[in-house]
Amino acid sequence: MLIRNYENLQNLDSKNKSFTKMSFLNIMMNLRLICNHPSLFLYKKDYELPPINKFKEEFVDISNKMKFLDRIIPKLLMRGHKMLIFSQFVMMLDILGDYLRFNCW
Repeated sequence: MLIRNYENLQNLDSKNKSFTKMSFLNIMMNLRLICNHPSLFLYKKDYELPPINKFKEEFVDISNKMKFLDRIIPKLLMRGHKMLIFSQFVMMLDILGDYLRFNCW
C-alpha cells in the first residue's frame, strides 16, 4: 500500500492537484485495515478459513492483534474473567468470531 502510493505521499506538502485529501484518507483507512488483519484488506468481504492444521500459522500469526488475543484470551478465561471486545470494523468481528469458534473455549 505504501510502496504503491509512495510518490503521492512524498509530494504531499506540494500542491499536488491529482492527489487529494480524500485519496490520502483512503490510503490511511486501508493501512488501518491491514493493521487489524490482512484479510480485511486483501479479500474485503470474502475470505477462506485455512485448514485446521494451518489455522494458527495462516490466520492468527499474520496479525499482531490476533497473536495478542491468542495469548491473552486463554489466560483471562482460566482466571474466570469476562471480556468485551470492540472493533470499528464489522468484518474484524467476523474474523474474531471465526477465531473463537475454531478454538471453542
